[in-house]
Amino acid sequence: MPGPQHPSAAVNPPIDLAMDPAAVQLLRVVRQLIVDAEHRAAERDPLSRMAAVLVVGTAVETLLRAVYERLCVDAGVDAPTQQIEREVGERLAARGLKHSPIAKAIRRSRDGVAHDAAIPSAEDTRRHVADARAFAVDVVRATWAVDLERLTAVALVQDDFLRLLLQWAYALLDDPAFEFEDTEGHKWPGRDTDRRALAAGFATEAVAIATSWITWPRLQGAPDRFRSREEDRKTERLVEFLRQREDALRGDVVAFVLGVRQPDVARFLAVPALRPGLDAVGALHPTGTGQRPSEDDARFAVDFATDWILRAQPHCRVPTKRHPLVEYTEKLAGGEIRDDRGR
Repeated sequence: MPGPQHPSAAVNPPIDLAMDPAAVQLLRVVRQLIVDAEHRAAERDPLSRMAAVLVVGTAVETLLRAVYERLCVDAGVDAPTQQIEREVGERLAARGLKHSPIAKAIRRSRDGVAHDAAIPSAEDTRRHVADARAFAVDVVRATWAVDLERLTAVALVQDDFLRLLLQWAYALLDDPAFEFEDTEGHKWPGRDTDRRALAAGFATEAVAIATSWITWPRLQGAPDRFRSREEDRKTERLVEFLRQREDALRGDVVAFVLGVRQPDVARFLAVPALRPGLDAVGALHPTGTGQRPSEDDARFAVDFATDWILRAQPHCRVPTKRHPLVEYTEKLAGGEIRDDRGR
C-alpha cells in the first residue's frame, strides 16, 4: 500500500532519509550517548562521573565530526579535533548559532579524565552533561533543521504497515489534535483513553507483529557469532528447541541475537499499554491494564519499537496471510476510514 502522510508532520517534521539515512542513525547514537551520560552523572561514585565525562565527550566529538563532514567542503576525516572545533564554529556562526566554548570545555574535561585519571566533581559532571545536551540540540537544529529530542527513524522502516503504526504512535505523543475514527464511527483516542498508553500499545503491537515475521533460518545465518562451524549443530538444536517453546523465551533469544539490551527489553515490557485490536464487527478495541505510562516511558516504548523493527527487518519475511490490523490501517490510509481532518 502507498505510504500514508504522517498526521503530525507539522509537529514532528519527517526527514528526507533518502538524502542521508546514515546521518539519522548517527544523530540517534549521539542522543543515546548523552542519555547514557545523564544516567551515569546521576550516580554518586567517582567512576560513574568519570565515565559520564568520557561518554559525553565522545558524543560531542562525534557530533562535531558529522557537522564538519557535512558543512566543510574540504573536510578531512583525520583532521585534528581543534581544527574541527574551529571550522565548525565558523560555519555554525554563519548559520546564526553563536560561538560556544562548551565543546572545548567538555573536550578538556574528557582529556583530563582519559590522560590524567582526573576525577570531576559531581557539579562539573552534571554541568558538562547538561551543556552537551543543549549544545547538541542547537547544533543539530542549525545543521540539519531537525529537533534532536524528537528525531526518529520511522521512515527507515521498510514495511508500510509497521511504519504506519509507529507514525500513529508518535502522532499520539506529539500532536494533541491527532485522532481518527474506527469503522463504527468511534473517535480515537476517546475522552477516557490515555494517549500515551495507546501510543505504547501501537508500539507494542508493532514489535509483536515484526517479531512474528522473523524467520529462524535468516536469523540463524545473520550474526557472525552463530556462524562458526563447531557451533552450527548446537545452533540447529537450539533453534528447533525454541520453536517448541513459548514466545517469551523466543523473544529473549531474539533480543540477544538482535543486539538489544535486556534491561531495555524489561523496561519496554513494563510500560503500561493499550494494545490495539479489532472486535467482532471490525471496530478498534484497545485492551490494557488501565494504568497510565509517563511521557518518558511512552516515548521510550515507541523509540524502542522503532529500533527493534530496524534491527529485525533484515530477518523478516512478511506472511501471505494478512494481519487483521493491516487491512484496517490500509482502509484508513486509503480513505475508506477518515480521521477528523479528512486525511
